[in-house]
Amino acid sequence: VVSTQSTWEKGQFVYSSPLAGPRVPAPGQWWKLGALPPGQVVCAVELQPNQGAQVARSAGASCTVLGNNPYAEERGLVPLLLPSREVRLFSADCWCTIGRIGCVDHKFERLGKAGLARRKGIRPAVLGRAKNVCDHPHGGKKGGKSVGKAGGLHHGPYTSWGRLMPHHMKTRDPKKKSWELIARRPRDSPKGMSSRELHDWDMKPYTKAAKQRARAERKAAAASEAQASIPSISAEE
Repeated sequence: VVSTQSTWEKGQFVYSSPLAGPRVPAPGQWWKLGALPPGQVVCAVELQPNQGAQVARSAGASCTVLGNNPYAEERGLVPLLLPSREVRLFSADCWCTIGRIGCVDHKFERLGKAGLARRKGIRPAVLGRAKNVCDHPHGGKKGGKSVGKAGGLHHGPYTSWGRLMPHHMKTRDPKKKSWELIARRPRDSPKGMSSRELHDWDMKPYTKAAKQRARAERKAAAASEAQASIPSISAEE
């Protein structure tokens, strides 16, 4: 059972089905996404039915169930607002836990000394620019010690094996099937958005096929508007 941010009492029952116990979602209970109302806060969500929780499992993490639309409802999908501000569609048969993961103040924890980190198995890290040339692509420089390779298409930084760092290059496969389940990416949800704009969602085209389909729909809509704007001539005239 996932420890949620709620008050637990000795002898309290936790139900794993909306048909058992009270019919109102309570923190700590297991429900299916299709049985939850919009605005419900959930955590420990499955990506695929009966696959186990894979989303919103860290301390203080939670997702919000958004209002559905005909596109997702016909396909048996439920939109969720993820902690990364991404809107993703999940199957209505996926299980989740009601509420928010507990231990919200975990991100403010400070170990205080290096010894506690070593006891947790965390070894010290050395910057690449502080190493020798034979040990790292960034090593062997003097002065300011820039971390990028001069010239070329990609200037760095690089890993210990000479590959470009992931945050400087696109690593997501454009042919991945999960693109069809992403309604809005985090880059399209800036921090300046209001709460209403954040919870109002629509399918954005990210793949080549989706962009072509959206372009065809816009052309069809423009053609229908142009046809409607032409005045009709009656037979009597």
